[in-house]
Amino acid sequence: MILWLLALGCSTEPVPTGEPIFVRDGIIVPSTDGPGQPVGGNRRLVDTAWTPGEAVSLGDTEVTAPLRPECIPLFHVPLSDVSSLTISGGVAPNSAVAFSPDGSQLAVGSHQGDLVVVDGWTGSEIARTTIPEALVKQVAWSPDGQTLYAGEQSPDATVHAFDPATLKSKWTFRAADHVGSSPLPEGEDRYAIYDLPGIYTLKILGNGDVLAVAVHGWNDGSGTRRNQSQVFRFNPTGEVVGKWPEQASSTLLLHSVVSTDDDGTERLLMNTSRSADGPPPPDLANGGLAVLMLDTMALESVATVKPLEPWFSATYLWQAIDLHPTHGMAVGMGDGRVIFKDASAPHANRTVVQTGTPIMAGEVPIAASVGFGHFVGDTLMYTTSDTNIPWGAAVPELRPPSLHPGANGLWVTDATGTPLWGWQGDMRIQGLSASPNQRLGVIGGGYRSNSETPTTYGAIVFDLTNPTDGRSGADRRLTTCATANPVYFEHRVLDDGRIAVVEFPIPDGAGGIRGSYRATVLR
Repeated sequence: MILWLLALGCSTEPVPTGEPIFVRDGIIVPSTDGPGQPVGGNRRLVDTAWTPGEAVSLGDTEVTAPLRPECIPLFHVPLSDVSSLTISGGVAPNSAVAFSPDGSQLAVGSHQGDLVVVDGWTGSEIARTTIPEALVKQVAWSPDGQTLYAGEQSPDATVHAFDPATLKSKWTFRAADHVGSSPLPEGEDRYAIYDLPGIYTLKILGNGDVLAVAVHGWNDGSGTRRNQSQVFRFNPTGEVVGKWPEQASSTLLLHSVVSTDDDGTERLLMNTSRSADGPPPPDLANGGLAVLMLDTMALESVATVKPLEPWFSATYLWQAIDLHPTHGMAVGMGDGRVIFKDASAPHANRTVVQTGTPIMAGEVPIAASVGFGHFVGDTLMYTTSDTNIPWGAAVPELRPPSLHPGANGLWVTDATGTPLWGWQGDMRIQGLSASPNQRLGVIGGGYRSNSETPTTYGAIVFDLTNPTDGRSGADRRLTTCATANPVYFEHRVLDDGRIAVVEFPIPDGAGGIRGSYRATVLR
């Protein structure tokens, strides 16, 4: 038996009463006073280990610890109404979340221009503003937590530096002066905002400099499709200390990641694609990768990826790219492949893992795309999508006749591509995040492809430790954090187990919506 006072150490505070909630590595009690960390809802979180099925004394009450920990919302952060966009259909509202370096605060950016800073435990609002005529696409904190950076998608594509205590501006940079501008879209077409220039990557480097990637794809006045992208490096005062290339390039750098070598050398791995008319830039691959040395802002290498024929005539990759200081590149493809490449020979494939590549289901080919992935220590973690029919198939408009055996999964391999463990569900996986100490992994939950019952949404938490110990994905699933609505694919998890997600409403099938647009912190 664990006595409650012992679990709290030497405290002589009054023992909380009420219904306790057993969470991972702690117990949440309904109390505003006493030991433990205050959390939302007039509760406190007491860090303490507990064993499933054991008896725990809480004052005059004895309760039995559950077999599995619960995961509950600590608080919600309401965001602006997106009902008109939801009813019109289309993609989920773009959203961003970031905890401050010490975890004490949470910043949230929304599709409607909300920028909010709240207490990271209780949800108490610290500051809120609205950036006019903009989508807040990226948020990031300075290493000392004294500056909050935001990147918008708007006619201006501005990078902002704010005082997080007040959200008063410290400095701004208008990227549209370099990659071009487009007018605000008319009507309710929720896809049209993505024709505006935007900050698609916002990263803080080791010395506190800010790295921003501005991207613009649009149709000009003559109907010609154009692309412009450029990378900018700022010091903390907002001075541009580097850019690549000198003039914006006719390409799309839709997702980029920063890799740091053991000696501190930083590189930017960029996803290079293109939607523009005309020939691509001669120095970049269309549907490939490029590596930028960040100390010199010079291009180091370019990697090409050939389409998987006959199913695909072009390559497509999204947020499943990473560069390991020892193990080279890994890239997950829209065609279901995961490709490992040596950094010294990026044009060659070292290993190809065919988790979601096309197979025949009767007379119809089916596949599962790889959309999210990154290295965690010496392993690669990645996810696969719902079953789909390849673009090059004769009947891509048909509903897939059966499930692909690699669909809707979280997969972990070693650095050579050898499978270590996996987990599959019947939900659409939304994003992939890992805690800074690389002990916890989280996937978001979206629509379920196989259920006729109401959908369960939320975040599923996995134990990433000791990846080669033979445990299955089912054994590694620690808990499911249920939410009322689907979650957006950008989420964050901390070492202490807090998870920040953004929930968004969905059509109710009767001309209205179900749910609300809000950020939620779970534990």
